[in-house]
Amino acid sequence: MAKKEKTKQPQKTVRQSTLLQWLPTVTFLALGILIFYPPFFRGLFFKEDMFLYHVFTAIVFTLIWVMKIYKKDYTLLKTPLDWAILAYAGAYLLSLIGAVHPGEAFYGFLRVLNYFMVFWMVTQVVKNYQTYETILKILLAAGTGVAVIGILAATGYSNYPSAFNGTHIMSTLQYHNTTAAYLGVLSFVGITLWILEKSFYKRAVYSFATFLMTLVTLTAISKGAWLIFIIGGILLLIGMPGIYRLKAIYCLGFTLITAILINTKFLPIITGEGSAKGLLYILIGFIM
Repeated sequence: MAKKEKTKQPQKTVRQSTLLQWLPTVTFLALGILIFYPPFFRGLFFKEDMFLYHVFTAIVFTLIWVMKIYKKDYTLLKTPLDWAILAYAGAYLLSLIGAVHPGEAFYGFLRVLNYFMVFWMVTQVVKNYQTYETILKILLAAGTGVAVIGILAATGYSNYPSAFNGTHIMSTLQYHNTTAAYLGVLSFVGITLWILEKSFYKRAVYSFATFLMTLVTLTAISKGAWLIFIIGGILLLIGMPGIYRLKAIYCLGFTLITAILINTKFLPIITGEGSAKGLLYILIGFIM
């Protein structure tokens, strides 16, 4: 009996160690999906889409706490930014007091609380430059997908619902201002990866992805998004140190000029003829 108990105990220990060994990978993959898919579900604007996101967020949140408890790490908030974002969610909680529509107010609080949880989970999972870069690549992939769907819809190659209304590219987010703002911000993610990458082929991929997102930001015709893009570009240049600032000026300037030149031909085509000839100018932009 004693021998059997001794045999069972090591087997149990091996199973636990195997589970804990795979848990970080599974958690990171789940978090990656959580970050990637929202723009393809109408930006989670509708309640049924947001409800599923709440459920998925809770699952990933639980997985992260399992890892933290195993490591005996019980910290929740570490930096001033953590507290600031939590305070933002807390402001929504305070709005419940005297709310005209308590149900809608509570739903808004849950949405903002979910934003905080996603931010917090990223800070817990990203522990080194490699994981940080992977998160940026996931964001870039999502943005590129949104841009491609919008372009295909505008040129008649896709019938994605409400992705193009004849005058504005709205893509999967189905609202041109939101699409332009989203892709405008992610263009800076593409520029950052482009600057830091040493491989020629990867740099080409990042530059083309950035060009596509910048082009859609322009063709979505959103003055608010253009303002965000300008302010974001200035902040990017201010935040870049030394030689990277010069690289940022080159990458940002070259991408913006190329996108503006292509847009002067691309926009009249998609708003006039709705012709597939628009893809020819996309190809020209890629070559440039």
